[in-house]
Amino acid sequence: MIVGAAAMLAGYTRQTYSLAIIMLETTQSINLFLPMIFAIVVSVSIGNYFNKSIYRQTCDLKQIPVLPDSVPFENLFVRAEEIMTTQVQTVAQISSV
Repeated sequence: MIVGAAAMLAGYTRQTYSLAIIMLETTQSINLFLPMIFAIVVSVSIGNYFNKSIYRQTCDLKQIPVLPDSVPFENLFVRAEEIMTTQVQTVAQISSV
């Protein structure tokens, strides 16, 4: 029953290791670790195959910017020194309003 609950939560939240630790601390049964990890990995994999997580969909609906999972190929080998400027503008540490 606990393994099924962990799989359901993993499919909904797409959390993996942190969810397994939370469930193991709740049940205090180390014997369930491997079955729980297996169920969580299967649940997250199947969920990712069909759609994005509910939290990612909510961010898209609210138009909250989220970093992509991977870097575009054009930017893969770009170093920071190639795009940074030497004229740095700073603000005083204590400024008046």
